[in-house]
Amino acid sequence: MQKMKLPKKILIAYVRFPPIAFELKEAFEAMGIEVSIFLASEVPVSFVHKKVFRRLTKWAWSLRLVKKGVGLFLDHPLRWENVAGDRLYQAYQDFQPDLVLFIQEPTYGNRGNKVLHKITAPKIGWNVEAYEEIERLKESCQFFDAYNLLADSRMKCNFE
Repeated sequence: MQKMKLPKKILIAYVRFPPIAFELKEAFEAMGIEVSIFLASEVPVSFVHKKVFRRLTKWAWSLRLVKKGVGLFLDHPLRWENVAGDRLYQAYQDFQPDLVLFIQEPTYGNRGNKVLHKITAPKIGWNVEAYEEIERLKESCQFFDAYNLLADSRMKCNFE
């Protein structure tokens, strides 16, 4: 059996405060792999996103102008998800990893998919909690080389 070649550099991308990301970093570094962590939770939410985008979206939902769950201003550069996606790509360019490991949230909003297209290193997604938005996940998984999911055992998933 052929021995698997380990990456020399891994970028770990995580949305929320992640104790697991720091533990993984320690484990990978013990194996001699250089690791950088990108925490989207450290990206500040702009005043415009908080006070304008969110409020207008909630009003549009309550007035039934758009279906609940549909976001407004998806491509605006000040939308938090877009800022986080841009910063993720900058972290990727600065670090130049051999592998990107995404934990939890598969993408960073609408522009996040564009960022995932630009990342040429292999991308692995790993969802460590039960995930029920299977349709959203199906859309996001197409950008990954591999994706591991902990799904509710009652759910039937058929990825093609």
